[in-house]
Amino acid sequence: MVQESPEKLRLYRHVVKPIFVSWLPFAIAFLVTYPIRLGIRIQNCVRKIRHPGRTQASLLCLEAGVQGWEIIEYKELYQSALEYVGADRLVKFVVTDEAPYLQQLKTFLDQHPVTHYGWSPRTGDQHRFKGQVEALQVSIILSRRGIVPIALLTDMLVRTWRATSSMVTANSGVVVTLMSPVDVFLICPHRRFVGPYIMAFSEATLEKLEAARSVINETQSAKDAITLGALYEPRKTIVEGIQKHLREDGYELVINGRSLEGTRSSDEEYWSKMVNAKIVVTTSNVLANAEDYDWNWKQHFVYRYLEVMACGSMLVAPDLPGIERYFQPGVHFVSFSSEKDAATKVKYYLDNDEEREKISLQGFNRAKSLVVSQSFWSGLDICLSREGIL
Repeated sequence: MVQESPEKLRLYRHVVKPIFVSWLPFAIAFLVTYPIRLGIRIQNCVRKIRHPGRTQASLLCLEAGVQGWEIIEYKELYQSALEYVGADRLVKFVVTDEAPYLQQLKTFLDQHPVTHYGWSPRTGDQHRFKGQVEALQVSIILSRRGIVPIALLTDMLVRTWRATSSMVTANSGVVVTLMSPVDVFLICPHRRFVGPYIMAFSEATLEKLEAARSVINETQSAKDAITLGALYEPRKTIVEGIQKHLREDGYELVINGRSLEGTRSSDEEYWSKMVNAKIVVTTSNVLANAEDYDWNWKQHFVYRYLEVMACGSMLVAPDLPGIERYFQPGVHFVSFSSEKDAATKVKYYLDNDEEREKISLQGFNRAKSLVVSQSFWSGLDICLSREGIL
């Protein structure tokens, strides 16, 4: 089920290269931006001494491209931030193809007194060298304005994104990840990599899903077991293996998948499929055999963990390092260790409604408590400490 680590770790490929491509860009950005950040901090201290009662109201900016803002994760990121800081402390930056990224960034920051900047390595130049040069420039731009960066690194093991995220946050801010930094500490250049981080999820969406699930429960029309998401390897092989084991015993796992380049379903269709399912199966593997990935035998948190529980369905998914911060296997979801193990548990819980519904309810209640307590943003504020948003 899980990609196994190589029997023999190669010194250059598995140790030297992953560390080098992370630490060198970080060191360069640190040396360049340290005097800038130090100067800004001194200015702020002098300003506080002269005007002890005067403080600048925080203003959080979240950026994404035009297509990025159409994706559920960014919609939820913005809506949850809106619920946390309020409309007067939040601005959205839509990056277009009409002008160079850095030019758009400078213009936007000149027009808005931003204090915290939610930056994504998916935005801007994706070429390894050009992307790092651009990330250094972003770090300098934010440092000169005293803006605290929040790097949203969904794929820790991608070398380019990991390097650029560490550069942008070289002297300030945090890198939000979906993996436990303890599990991959060698390739984390500074201690402000935090994770595994739960998905930013809004109360508004949670309420809609709760209402939809109530209707399903009343009509008893929920389908059996499904899986959703992009069908990359090894996920495709795993879910097809689970499906095969289930079919041998007369059960079905409906695979609702697409290729990585395939068209995403609408938000309504995506949520409807999960709300209407008794069980949702997901994996936690990263993309196999990708050139720009390090340590792709490691697993990472995926947003579907929270999404499924928020829908009130029962989740069947792997256990992960650090996930106990949020969910307990056997209490909030059911974990599996192999394709056969997953199929066995899916069959058991399809045949035992009372036990399945108990875990589904416990998972939903846990998801609800995390969303209502605004754990994504409040936890981020704790990590930022004195640089916090609120």
